[in-house]
Amino acid sequence: MQHTWSRAACGPVCTVRYNGGGVISHFMAQVENMKRDKVTLRIDGPCASACTMAADKARPRVCITKRALLQFHNGYYCPRGDRFRPAGYYSRDILGWVDAHGGFPGADADDESVLEMNYGQARAFFRACA
Repeated sequence: MQHTWSRAACGPVCTVRYNGGGVISHFMAQVENMKRDKVTLRIDGPCASACTMAADKARPRVCITKRALLQFHNGYYCPRGDRFRPAGYYSRDILGWVDAHGGFPGADADDESVLEMNYGQARAFFRACA
């Protein structure tokens, strides 16, 4: 799992083949790295949770392949495990898609379900990689 999306770490294109997410602030810092270094993020597999938030915030610098799979869920605070709706981290159009597809799953601490956006659906929001 790659968490450093900078030119020094991966050159002009950083590829996500699997990223299960993590601490939101770490991902938002990577968005700033991408913008500063003019790095393209290539999503070529599952990108979940905070990874989807970063992809949305960096959308002009993101492309997707046919293997891209974006996975959304309600967030939670560690270590307490309290749930929160991550709406403030997404653009209106992404939120509209999530809401149209049943909303963010994972409303309680034991629910690990995700809402998946496949390549065909994601093309409405992200450009295809060349």
